[in-house]
Amino acid sequence: MKFSIVVIAFVLTASSVSSDDSQKYFDFFVKAAPSYVTFWAKGLPGWNAKSSLKSNVLSFVNGPNGPGWNSDLSKDQNVENIIKAFNVVDDKKTLAENIRNFINYFVDEMGFSSLFPKGEMEQTVFNKLVSDLKINESELNKPVIAAIQQWINSFGDLKDLTGNDFITGVLGKAINVLGAPTVSPSNTLDDIITGFINAWARRS
Repeated sequence: MKFSIVVIAFVLTASSVSSDDSQKYFDFFVKAAPSYVTFWAKGLPGWNAKSSLKSNVLSFVNGPNGPGWNSDLSKDQNVENIIKAFNVVDDKKTLAENIRNFINYFVDEMGFSSLFPKGEMEQTVFNKLVSDLKINESELNKPVIAAIQQWINSFGDLKDLTGNDFITGVLGKAINVLGAPTVSPSNTLDDIITGFINAWARRS
C-alpha cells in the first residue's frame, strides 16, 4: 500500500512539471524511485523488513541462495559473485548503461502520456546523479562490475578486511557516497531510504 501511494503521488505531481523544471523532476525521482529498491529487496528470499540492512545482506550472501565468501578467491571475484547473486545489474553492460536502465525502467513504470518529455527528463536525472555522486567518465564507460570493483578497491581501509567484515564495510561506503550521514548498515533499509531522501532534499 505504501509503495502504491508513492507511485500514484509521483505520477500526479510529475505530470504537472514542465520540461524546463528539471530540478523538481529530479527531486520527485529521488523521493519516489527508492520505493522500487525496497519493493525489490523485500522480494529476496528471507528478507526481513524489520532487520538491519547488514543482517539481511549477510543472511542472503551466506544463505542457500547466495554465493557465500570463498577465501580461495580474490576479493574482486567474491564481489563479482555477490553482485551476480543479487541480480540487480546487467553485467554485460557498462555502469552508465545500468544507471540509464534503472532510470528508464522507473519512468516507464509511471505510465506517462506520450506528451510528457520522458527522454529529456531521463537525461536530466542521469546527468544530476552522475554529477552529485561524482562519477567520472572513465568509470561510466567501464563494465558495471569492473566499475564497482574499482570503486571498492579505492578505499584503503577495506584492504585488510575479508568476509562479513568486508561486506559490511562496503555497505557503509555505499551509504556514505549516497550522502546519508544519519544512517548506517545497522539501520533497516526503510530507515536508510528515509535518511537518503532527507539528505538529498537538503541539497536542493
